[in-house]
Amino acid sequence: MYTVAEEASGRIIRPSGDMTADTAEQLRDHLLKILTEDTELIRFDLSGVDDIAAAPFSVLVTLAEMAERRDPRLRIEIANAAKDIETLFQMTCLDRVYRIV
Repeated sequence: MYTVAEEASGRIIRPSGDMTADTAEQLRDHLLKILTEDTELIRFDLSGVDDIAAAPFSVLVTLAEMAERRDPRLRIEIANAAKDIETLFQMTCLDRVYRIV
Protein backbone atom coordinates (compact mmCIF):
# COMPACT_ATOMS: atom_id res chain seq x y z
CA MET A 1 0.00 0.00 0.00
CA TYR A 2 1.16 3.53 -0.65
CA THR A 3 -0.05 7.11 -0.73
CA VAL A 4 0.77 9.82 -3.25
CA ALA A 5 0.98 13.48 -2.29
CA GLU A 6 1.29 16.36 -4.70
CA GLU A 7 3.78 19.13 -4.11
CA ALA A 8 4.43 22.17 -6.27
CA SER A 9 7.39 20.49 -7.97
CA GLY A 10 6.24 16.88 -8.12
CA ARG A 11 4.85 13.78 -6.47
CA ILE A 12 5.80 12.21 -3.16
CA ILE A 13 5.09 8.47 -2.98
CA ARG A 14 4.99 6.96 0.51
CA PRO A 15 4.80 3.17 0.59
CA SER A 16 3.90 1.58 3.89
CA GLY A 17 4.96 -1.87 5.00
CA ASP A 18 7.14 -4.03 2.84
CA MET A 19 7.01 -3.45 -0.92
CA THR A 20 5.88 -6.84 -2.23
CA ALA A 21 4.94 -8.43 -5.53
CA ASP A 22 1.27 -7.91 -4.63
CA THR A 23 1.59 -4.14 -5.03
CA ALA A 24 4.06 -4.03 -7.94
CA GLU A 25 1.51 -3.85 -10.76
CA GLN A 26 -0.57 -1.17 -9.06
CA LEU A 27 2.60 0.84 -8.42
CA ARG A 28 3.70 0.42 -12.05
CA ASP A 29 0.35 1.64 -13.37
CA HIS A 30 0.37 4.66 -11.08
CA LEU A 31 3.94 5.58 -12.00
CA LEU A 32 3.14 5.36 -15.72
CA LYS A 33 0.33 7.83 -15.13
CA ILE A 34 2.65 10.18 -13.24
CA LEU A 35 5.14 10.06 -16.13
CA THR A 36 2.47 11.42 -18.49
CA GLU A 37 1.98 14.45 -16.25
CA ASP A 38 4.17 17.52 -16.27
CA THR A 39 6.20 16.91 -13.13
CA GLU A 40 9.76 17.77 -12.20
CA LEU A 41 10.16 15.38 -9.28
CA ILE A 42 9.17 11.91 -8.18
CA ARG A 43 10.27 11.23 -4.61
CA PHE A 44 9.86 7.91 -2.84
CA ASP A 45 9.68 8.42 0.92
CA LEU A 46 10.68 4.97 2.17
CA SER A 47 10.52 5.77 5.88
CA GLY A 48 7.80 3.14 6.34
CA VAL A 49 9.48 0.40 4.27
CA ASP A 50 11.73 -2.33 5.67
CA ASP A 51 12.13 -4.45 2.54
CA ILE A 52 11.63 -4.28 -1.22
CA ALA A 53 10.87 -7.51 -3.10
CA ALA A 54 12.18 -8.18 -6.60
CA ALA A 55 8.96 -7.26 -8.48
CA PRO A 56 8.54 -3.72 -7.10
CA PHE A 57 12.29 -3.18 -7.39
CA SER A 58 12.00 -4.07 -11.09
CA VAL A 59 9.26 -1.45 -11.37
CA LEU A 60 11.68 1.12 -9.96
CA VAL A 61 14.34 0.07 -12.47
CA THR A 62 11.87 0.41 -15.34
CA LEU A 63 10.71 3.79 -14.05
CA ALA A 64 14.29 5.05 -14.08
CA GLU A 65 14.77 3.94 -17.69
CA MET A 66 11.46 5.41 -18.85
CA ALA A 67 11.98 8.70 -17.01
CA GLU A 68 15.42 9.17 -18.53
CA ARG A 69 13.99 8.73 -22.04
CA ARG A 70 10.98 10.95 -21.31
CA ASP A 71 12.78 13.91 -19.74
CA PRO A 72 16.39 13.81 -18.54
CA ARG A 73 15.60 16.76 -16.25
CA LEU A 74 13.09 14.76 -14.22
CA ARG A 75 14.49 14.16 -10.74
CA ILE A 76 13.82 10.85 -9.06
CA GLU A 77 14.70 10.65 -5.38
CA ILE A 78 14.74 8.12 -2.58
CA ALA A 79 14.24 9.64 0.86
CA ASN A 80 14.41 8.17 4.35
CA ALA A 81 15.48 4.71 3.19
CA ALA A 82 16.72 2.11 5.65
CA LYS A 83 20.45 1.43 5.34
CA ASP A 84 19.86 -2.00 3.71
CA ILE A 85 17.60 -0.45 1.05
CA GLU A 86 20.07 2.35 0.40
CA THR A 87 22.81 -0.27 -0.01
CA LEU A 88 20.63 -2.15 -2.52
CA PHE A 89 20.34 0.99 -4.66
CA GLN A 90 24.11 1.48 -4.48
CA MET A 91 24.92 -2.16 -5.33
CA THR A 92 22.67 -2.06 -8.40
CA CYS A 93 24.02 1.38 -9.42
CA LEU A 94 20.52 2.85 -9.24
CA ASP A 95 21.93 5.55 -6.99
CA ARG A 96 23.18 7.08 -10.26
CA VAL A 97 19.58 7.66 -11.34
CA TYR A 98 17.74 7.83 -8.02
CA ARG A 99 19.20 10.61 -5.93
CA ILE A 100 19.34 9.39 -2.32
CA VAL A 101 18.39 12.20 0.04
